[in-house]
Amino acid sequence: MITWHDLGPRPAPVIIHGTDADGRHVHTLDSAREEYRIRCYPRVGFWFDVEAQRIGLIERNDEFACALPNVAKFELSFCRVAKGWGHIGFCAIGKIRDKRIWALTANRYSEEVFQWFESTAAVISHVTAMDLIQDDQGYDA
Repeated sequence: MITWHDLGPRPAPVIIHGTDADGRHVHTLDSAREEYRIRCYPRVGFWFDVEAQRIGLIERNDEFACALPNVAKFELSFCRVAKGWGHIGFCAIGKIRDKRIWALTANRYSEEVFQWFESTAAVISHVTAMDLIQDDQGYDA
């Protein structure tokens, strides 16, 4: 059974990573694609399948998904604006060699976008019962 969370509209600078050229992700369940249209379309939907131990994000034709047995924790990293634009990212950190699997990034920092990332990361961490670390990289120089 898939659990769903409607994360609202995706802020403009946010990119969902991990998709093929057609927007599909190899770990996204077909049942998640079908249910997304009913539950969250056209907003960003977060899904979690306990039996398959997979999670994912879908917005229209963009998808990110991963298998939880391969994930050690999640990370929200950010760099606030000083001279440049700053940035924000959310990733899964793998159990092997701490490999980062990027789910979401934004190449411009703003409080509005950061709040969306923060609430999205909190939902994912809570639903999966996995640790969420924050990497505050200060201000861009």
